[in-house]
Amino acid sequence: MPQPQHLFPAHGLMKVFVFTPAGTVQFFESLSCPDIFAYFVIPGEIGNAVLILGPWTRIIFLVLLPVMIDAMLQHLVSEWLFSAPGGG
Repeated sequence: MPQPQHLFPAHGLMKVFVFTPAGTVQFFESLSCPDIFAYFVIPGEIGNAVLILGPWTRIIFLVLLPVMIDAMLQHLVSEWLFSAPGGG
C-alpha cells in the first residue's frame, strides 16, 4: 500500500504533466480559490519528496498543513471520491 509521503509528489506531478499548470489554475478558480494558490500547491506537493528521505519532516508538515486543510475542506463539500456523483 502506498504511503502518504509517496502520494504527495505523484499528486503534484499529475498537476504538472496531466492537468498542466494552466489547467490547475483554472481548476482552483472553479473552486473559488485564488489562482495564486495553485502556484504554491504544485511545488509544495512535488517538494514533498523530501518526506520520503526523512529530513525536515516536521518543517515540511507545517508548510503543507494549510494545503491539506484546504484540500480537506474542498473534499468535504464535494464528496471524497472523484467517482462520486458531482466529482470529488
